[in-house]
Amino acid sequence: MEKRWYALYTKPKKEELVCTGLEQENITTFLPKIQEKQPRGNTPRVAPLFPCYIFVNISLSAEYGKIRWKPGVKRLIGYGDTPVPIDDDIVSFLQHHASRSGMIKPKPTNNLKVGNKVGNKVRIMSGALRGLVGIIEDPPLASGRVRILMELIGGQNRVELPCSMIEIL
Repeated sequence: MEKRWYALYTKPKKEELVCTGLEQENITTFLPKIQEKQPRGNTPRVAPLFPCYIFVNISLSAEYGKIRWKPGVKRLIGYGDTPVPIDDDIVSFLQHHASRSGMIKPKPTNNLKVGNKVGNKVRIMSGALRGLVGIIEDPPLASGRVRILMELIGGQNRVELPCSMIEIL
């Protein structure tokens, strides 16, 4: 059977555990990560680009049983009980912009002030999602990040990004 990429939903903060467990089963995983500033202190922390999600490259019929009951796994993303594969181009794009460890470094941009306008359309100007359009879901956080609602991975998803990575349309 042909291997395809799928989005795997994990329990909160268990992305690394799931990746390690699946790699021990010889399943290819991809966990894109970013560095984000801490509200207090100067040391940035590494966080998943998509919290609670990893990408797995599997043959659904042959390897679904290996991933279904791994600690930290919730489910494969799909419609109802049917997992839906992700376009290979999306994962390739993310991998192209990531280091071997999965770290995605945004290109430096000018600091843009987003304002508190919930519902504004924005375009992502840098990073792996550059060029995609979304809508501001919540006012910017104290950490300098903003939550955006966008069409991604077969449905509407929340993405949290630094304000410096977006522009208002």
